[in-house]
Amino acid sequence: AEIALQKLGNGHELAIFAKGTALQALGKNDEAREAYKKAFEVAGKFWGDMYFQLGELSLFDKDFDAAAEHFQKAAETLDKERAPLELVAGAYQAAGKAIEKKGGRKNLDAANALFKKASSLLEGSAS
Repeated sequence: AEIALQKLGNGHELAIFAKGTALQALGKNDEAREAYKKAFEVAGKFWGDMYFQLGELSLFDKDFDAAAEHFQKAAETLDKERAPLELVAGAYQAAGKAIEKKGGRKNLDAANALFKKASSLLEGSAS
């Protein structure tokens, strides 16, 4: 990530995002959040992968509401970005898992709806 920053410069959102993912992989979650925030400031918007990473961080923090919200935004944004359906479906599955962790009948129903949506997307991509 530091090499990417050197090549692309501190003002390039993809390099900053790469640094965030590297920090996240190292377990430096607060620093990763700051890098994602900086990438957003430079880009002026979030993109699907960034929402997904924020969902992962929220899941790690056991903030299942925020995780589900980030994963759902990731799915919607990835879909708008015309990402492969497998990535969109994976984000819906992750949102479902986050909601499922909250427990309760209402949450399980919501999680199942997201799992079905992901499954539907995957079935559509196989044909």
